[in-house]
Amino acid sequence: MRLALCLTMMVACGGGDPGDSAVELGPCEGGGVPLLDVGDGGMSGFSGWADGDTMELTLDSTDAAGFRLEFSTEGLDTNEQVSAVVALTFPTRSNSETYLAALSLQCDEGPGWAATFAPLPDDVTIADVDAATVDMAVTITDHRGVSANTSLSLSVRDAS
Repeated sequence: MRLALCLTMMVACGGGDPGDSAVELGPCEGGGVPLLDVGDGGMSGFSGWADGDTMELTLDSTDAAGFRLEFSTEGLDTNEQVSAVVALTFPTRSNSETYLAALSLQCDEGPGWAATFAPLPDDVTIADVDAATVDMAVTITDHRGVSANTSLSLSVRDAS
């Protein structure tokens, strides 16, 4: 297993009126159906990917090739760190590569958002994945044990 970059981000959420007799969770505090999208575009321009969409292979600040993954969540408590498990299955390998990350989801009246970088494993080259299909399974779990997950098959384009 490879440990992905741990991101720490500010959380901007408001709570309910302390005088309320019934406690209603705010959009950053969880509640409702847990949902997870993986995509790109940043927090304000986030666009979730669907099966068959293209994921760009990029370089991080150390020139390692891999994928910038952005997550958008609903129904998870963003006031504490969440754990993310990302499994990527590459066409040249029989087993998947699993990445773990502790993320702090940014939330400004919902939904929660975070990004991380998943570098290619040492035995997978840019040529192995450029124009290929990569299968991805992601699960994000909040501190209360509530999870959201998604699975996608994505085409890869070398943008490095």
